[in-house]
Amino acid sequence: MEQTFANLYEASKLLANPSRRNPQEILQRSFSQVIKETKDLEKTIPVDEESIAKGRAFFAKLGFPPVENFDVFGNIKINDSEGPSRYLNITDVEGHLQEHRDKMIIETIESVQKKTISDFEEIRNKAMKEYRNNIEMDNRIAEERDRILGGNNPDHPMEYASEMYTKENPIKKRVLSYANVVQSLNGQRLQNKDFNVIAGFEKLAEVDCENNKMVGTEPHNVWNLLAWLAGEGNDISEGRREGNYMKAYLSKLPNTPESIELSHHLTNLARQWFERQFVRFVDMFLLKRILTANVGGNPEFGHRLKAFIKIQFKTDDQWNIQNLELAEDFPKWVYIYFLIRSGHFKNALVYVTEIAEKYPQDKKFMKYLEEYVENPHHLLSQATRKEIEYEHMLLKNNGNSVDPYKLALYKLLGRCDIYEDHVNGAINTLEDFMWFQLSLVRENIPEIEYGHGKYTLEDLQKRIVASGPSTFSANGANPWDYAIVLISSLQFERAVSHLYQQEATRLDAVHLAIACAYYGLLRIYTKPIQTDDNIFAISAKNIPEINFDQLVYRYTKVYVFENTKCILNYILLLSLFTPHHGFPNNSMVEKAREYIRRLVLFTKSFKEFLGEATDYGGRKPGLVDTYKALLGITTEADMVNYIYIPLVRSCIEAGLYTDAVKICEVGSDYNEATNILINQLESSINLPILDPPRLNPEDKKWNDELVKFSRELLTRYKRTPNIKCNIPLSKTYTVDTLLNILHFRELYESGRYDDAIQYMLRLNVVPLHDENDNVCQTLRQLKSGDKVIVKCIPKIVRILVDALERLHDCKCTHKDGSRDYDAEHENIRNCDRYARILFRFTGMADNDMLGELVYSNIIVRISRLIDGI
Repeated sequence: MEQTFANLYEASKLLANPSRRNPQEILQRSFSQVIKETKDLEKTIPVDEESIAKGRAFFAKLGFPPVENFDVFGNIKINDSEGPSRYLNITDVEGHLQEHRDKMIIETIESVQKKTISDFEEIRNKAMKEYRNNIEMDNRIAEERDRILGGNNPDHPMEYASEMYTKENPIKKRVLSYANVVQSLNGQRLQNKDFNVIAGFEKLAEVDCENNKMVGTEPHNVWNLLAWLAGEGNDISEGRREGNYMKAYLSKLPNTPESIELSHHLTNLARQWFERQFVRFVDMFLLKRILTANVGGNPEFGHRLKAFIKIQFKTDDQWNIQNLELAEDFPKWVYIYFLIRSGHFKNALVYVTEIAEKYPQDKKFMKYLEEYVENPHHLLSQATRKEIEYEHMLLKNNGNSVDPYKLALYKLLGRCDIYEDHVNGAINTLEDFMWFQLSLVRENIPEIEYGHGKYTLEDLQKRIVASGPSTFSANGANPWDYAIVLISSLQFERAVSHLYQQEATRLDAVHLAIACAYYGLLRIYTKPIQTDDNIFAISAKNIPEINFDQLVYRYTKVYVFENTKCILNYILLLSLFTPHHGFPNNSMVEKAREYIRRLVLFTKSFKEFLGEATDYGGRKPGLVDTYKALLGITTEADMVNYIYIPLVRSCIEAGLYTDAVKICEVGSDYNEATNILINQLESSINLPILDPPRLNPEDKKWNDELVKFSRELLTRYKRTPNIKCNIPLSKTYTVDTLLNILHFRELYESGRYDDAIQYMLRLNVVPLHDENDNVCQTLRQLKSGDKVIVKCIPKIVRILVDALERLHDCKCTHKDGSRDYDAEHENIRNCDRYARILFRFTGMADNDMLGELVYSNIIVRISRLIDGI
């Protein structure tokens, strides 16, 4: 071991090579000195079990076999140690890094390919699903249209619709009448004026009622209730009624002060409407029995109410309801209840005060009623509530021996047994039930103070939904019964959905949603445009919502799809939801623009919707210009950004380049129209080539139409002075050049390789002349010219090389003397010359110009072509 170390020690001295520039200190110790110092150092190290264990671990890490005795240094044999698993003959760090880099690139490419395939499959599946949904929806719409309008689904729906609307159809008149109201509504919105839209719809509902008599609620009552809630016809001090309630109604937090105040306000209005309806009912009842009632000239409602009670509850001088408590042979509790039922609280208090003097047992009720009437929210103190609850319990326990109207009054004032649905004998109609429930609702009372007495609008809404339509209408025969219950409980979305589910009331449901939306009383989806025809949903926060844009879209597809102006007016209703009115964003206005763009593309009525360019460079306005203020379009730049550019983009994506050009012409943007032609020509030139080259009939037809359209358009532009001056000469040159390149490709695909080469020789986009400076000059022209032509260079070079190869192969097969040898030899010489020029051109061109050719074997093919020739 010592000899081995001595040899290593002497060899290490040779590693140091001192010089004047880099002087190094050389070890002066001899080997014997090093050994002596090492042994002296060993004596200073204590030998214990811990040190021995550490030493064994150290040697084990170095690869030595286990050592039992460390006293003799020579026992350790270096030859017995385990060397490295493999030896590197060379140290190629750069090669290792390159190998690692290549491996990482391969792994990255494979990962990207897998993700790309996965993303592509996901996109494809999503697109297929959307496509199937569109087809299914179109089929459902067609079935619904046929069912409503009659007949079969036509091949030409626009012609079919015109034919159907010339026939006598019961829906025709109503559809057109509703459309006229919507058009008038948008007209007033343009003038920044309010419009009584509910009144317009209500008139149509009254006409329908005359034709379709229903038992129960009539449609005009629903419209009348909605008008009362919206405050239609009432003057407001500031602003307009359009979207008046939107901010508070659409509040994300239902317990905000604004939301609570709105619920309280609308609940009171709904209750007051039922009170007014009751007064109207009493008056109509007496009018029909004017001789029997004998009301006389007394205008007081209390006087008329007494006459009503005598006729309604008395037969042959006998009261037809048992257990009525009488005061001077008159049912006092009935009278008090109906006074409150009609909203005459003070009259009821006056009457109770009068009878309390004659009937002392009623003085306690007088105190209850007085406190109830004087409180602005009709709330009683806790002490009074406890008294009423106790008396109500006693009355309730008496069963059928108690006056039902007295029991109802105690329940109403004390808000007792809130969750019991009915008071037998006193609440007999749907209107009575809703009035009573709304009278119990309180939105602004402290829960801690009133405990179980807290009964909010939300509680009432849940009870109504749980009960279902059949509870309020026999077998749901009259959908308007449940609709009035839902609207009076401020469930406008559910009312729309309920009516929409019935085909007979679907027309009204759509316009009910429009009326609610106008006043800001409709919660809607905020998702992007979709094809799902489900118009009602419950949000994640358990809030009912209407898919308003889909509701309008489906309606236009079924009812008014033949009248583009009607469709436009309905689409404009989406713009009711704006941040100005309290909607959180501008998404609905953007949807309106999107639907209008779809309508323009579907009808292709560009001049009707977008206007027409004039000879002096201006533009005649179209329908969109008429209503542009409702779409947030204030300037011509807005029109370009929101309508023209997206329309052009959609046309290009769908391959409708002629439509895209027409849209640009409407906006007098002839420069962009030329760009569209240029891009379309370039795309056709750079399409993949079939192997072997041949003309696809569909592609040929497409190219022929493109060439014809381009030449006619370019000729017209050149002959029109005001257009010609707006288009740079370089662009007309580019169009001409691209047309020639497209013809060059067609010659090649038709198998006329020699003609294709000669055509390119004359065109000189890629040099084939052998003059010294021709290649350099062409390269300079391409670099300074239009980039679109440069994008065609790789395709031109590929075609030329392939054509030369095919010509060479063809000519070589005829060297047996079957043709003129001199002519063949001249042709081969030409092929050689063209190949050499192409070789020089591709060698001098930069990578940006060659594009995909940089990574292809085109240079090798040209070289082989030269060598073969």
